[in-house]
Amino acid sequence: MMVTSGAPGSPRRRTSGSKTIRQSEARLIGIGAAVTRRPLPHHRAYGSVHGGSRRLRRHFLDSSGSKGTYARTLWPYFSKKYDFAENIIAMLHKSSDTQNYVAAYFLSIPEELAERTNTTDQMIRALKRAVDNGATTVIEGLPNLPKEWVARIAPGKK
Repeated sequence: MMVTSGAPGSPRRRTSGSKTIRQSEARLIGIGAAVTRRPLPHHRAYGSVHGGSRRLRRHFLDSSGSKGTYARTLWPYFSKKYDFAENIIAMLHKSSDTQNYVAAYFLSIPEELAERTNTTDQMIRALKRAVDNGATTVIEGLPNLPKEWVARIAPGKK
């Protein structure tokens, strides 16, 4: 319990238990003020209130093709390779822009990825769809694929 005391005209005293502090002294040493510190660096990840590293994250992940570059390089370490293959196949069934993105970043890996995930037929069908759709980057990348694949993918083949 806090009690204030003192004679009229003298500085007021606050007593709390056995401690007695003059209000003027309390103001001088900052007692009662809210004391907060900046968060530790590991609390300031990706867009915290205090700035964190939002600008680094934006540059790192949103720059054109960065996700494709890292996925192309690191896919052998993914725990769900089949899901990754399914995503590539699904993207090859979308617009020509998406198909060209896949070709630009992943056309060097479909044979190994399909072999490891047992998705060779689906991968070839998806690439054929991209070629039939006129995805220029896919068409230009055909010589980099296995000859058996190219024979099945070539325009006009069923």
